[in-house]
Amino acid sequence: MKYITLFIFMLVVLPFPCVAKDWSVIENDGEFFLQQDTDDTVILRIFSAGGLPHFEKTIPVQQNADVVLLEYYSGAAGTSTIISIYNAVIFNTKTHHSLGDFPYRYVVHDDRVIPQPQWYFYQDRIEIQDEESATSVSIPLR
Repeated sequence: MKYITLFIFMLVVLPFPCVAKDWSVIENDGEFFLQQDTDDTVILRIFSAGGLPHFEKTIPVQQNADVVLLEYYSGAAGTSTIISIYNAVIFNTKTHHSLGDFPYRYVVHDDRVIPQPQWYFYQDRIEIQDEESATSVSIPLR
């Protein structure tokens, strides 16, 4: 019976990993923005690391219900080794304000390993350390 349930799960759920995206990337005069689909007045400037950014997913911050991370693909960099760069906007859902835009993860397209950004979540702040971008910040969650 559990194999039948697993089979049904794979047929129904896996083909639709993200049924609805709640943000869209818009471009204006060479600059890129995330626009909330449910409220088009909420627009956040984002970074392009080369290429066309696209929205990935919303990640809840368990330590603070008013804050989410908006992960997006910001582009690719490199010559001998291509690295896809994913950033995350720290977004306060109550105030509709961005608390910052920071490197979230890197995807290397060969066997090389690079240090990943480290995110530490607390009830009153998020701390981010990233060797690649020389980032070391503490963001208050107010």
